[in-house]
Amino acid sequence: MKIFKYRLELEAFQTIKMKGVIQILDVINQDGILQLYALVDPTETYEVGVDVAIVGTGHDASDELERWTFLRSVKQKVFVWHIFYKVDI
Repeated sequence: MKIFKYRLELEAFQTIKMKGVIQILDVINQDGILQLYALVDPTETYEVGVDVAIVGTGHDASDELERWTFLRSVKQKVFVWHIFYKVDI
């Protein structure tokens, strides 16, 4: 197993394709870029989509997020982003 990082774009919704994902670990602000970390098995051949939602404080959030997993809130300059995810198997 290895820990890989994936760059997040500042978009309300995005899907990241990951091979052999075992667990979503964290998201951090690294030099102004949001990076998502995941535990993966790089020897696996299956690929899944991990849906990521980024919601700013005070912004409208989709009712659908009630069924997603909250990962963390991340500060980026004067903004605080709230990160949610779900894995599409």
